Amino acid sequence: MRIKNLLTPEPADSRLTIGIPCRVDEPDVGGTLASLVEACRVATLPRDLHIEIVLCINGWTEEGPCPPLVAARELSARLSISCWQYDEAARRPGGDDEPLVLTVLLSRRMGKAIAWNMIRQWSASQAIVFCDADVRVHLDAISALYAALHASPTVRLVASQQVPVVTATDSWPRRAAALPYRFYFHNVTGGLYIIRRDALAGEMPEGLLFEDAWLTLTVGRQWIQQEPRAQVFFLPPATWRDWIAERTRTEAGKRQLHRSHPHLFAHGPAAKYPWRAFVRSLRLGDVPLVGLLLAVRMYTRLRAWWIFREGRSQELWRVVGSSKQWKTPR
Repeated sequence: MRIKNLLTPEPADSRLTIGIPCRVDEPDVGGTLASLVEACRVATLPRDLHIEIVLCINGWTEEGPCPPLVAARELSARLSISCWQYDEAARRPGGDDEPLVLTVLLSRRMGKAIAWNMIRQWSASQAIVFCDADVRVHLDAISALYAALHASPTVRLVASQQVPVVTATDSWPRRAAALPYRFYFHNVTGGLYIIRRDALAGEMPEGLLFEDAWLTLTVGRQWIQQEPRAQVFFLPPATWRDWIAERTRTEAGKRQLHRSHPHLFAHGPAAKYPWRAFVRSLRLGDVPLVGLLLAVRMYTRLRAWWIFREGRSQELWRVVGSSKQWKTPR
């Protein structure tokens, strides 16, 4: 891994940043990076577009292990991609003649919002693609998002279609958790999206529990659209414990936004629920899953309230391990 000299920056419209906020203990970001590299090399993207994949590792220390950094170095060597490494105090260097580069930002501070803000500040492009660290990106996803944003000048954010990887033999929690993803709720799904750099006036607040909802409300649902061709694959939680933890954090995140940012709800909620389409699409085998969804939603709302009441908010940050256990690259 090399250290890069400061150069004269290129025009922002000739560049695209793809940012990945990543925990220091993320087990398999290498698969995510590999799928992104493939999606960046398709012929449907502009030939003169310079793409920078920015992996921002938060919680990094010099002494501890860092699987994401190892994965970035291995991918760089295997695919012959230049890889640059900077700490959080580094200044943004200029452009590069290479069509695709990988940049690793190291932050000692922990938090997705911290990494998200660092990527946005680092970026030299007018639009930024954000991607979760534990997903797999469809080959046409990046080009589809890029084309959709540039085809609609008034749109500020284009969301992908999240596709749960689930089979009929998977656990009840995984199948139930996957059910809502048949529909689009007119909101931001954090797995993969592209946003205009100037869509937000300020930074994402630190300590958010439900970043997707905050982003939806701050950008405004009327300025967000979905691009179904941009698919991103993810693993829903496979165990009861993981599913309860994920849902509790979501419900707690809603409460947090209502308490700390009530002004964001002036124009309505963060999601628009297509109840009629949902009911009409149900099959007989879905009925038990719907029952589970409703029961878990009620329980996790009560649990989120209790956690806030008892001042045990640290419990909400537990890692959902079963959503990161990819068996093979997609």
